[in-house]
Amino acid sequence: MNGPMMDGGGCKEARESEVRKWMMRLSKELARAAELHDRVRERIACVLRDDPPCCKEDTPPDEQLTPLASEIRENVRKLENLSGGYEAMLGHIEL
Repeated sequence: MNGPMMDGGGCKEARESEVRKWMMRLSKELARAAELHDRVRERIACVLRDDPPCCKEDTPPDEQLTPLASEIRENVRKLENLSGGYEAMLGHIEL
């Protein structure tokens, strides 16, 4: 009983295609979330305190990763930045 999803050879391409499709959707949703973040920040800017000066962390050089792992890491960093931005907005709202 060796169906199309169990043959090991042909389904690798299907799996890679499926992963690529979901990575593209993730990238699009991250871009949409970043746009929404900017719109929210712009709309509520009048009730936000100024950001305190901040030091940028030195990031160590990137180690060698597979292209997929690098793409996932980049998307995670984008999501972390968005989350951090929302946290900062919440911490700076003056009512």
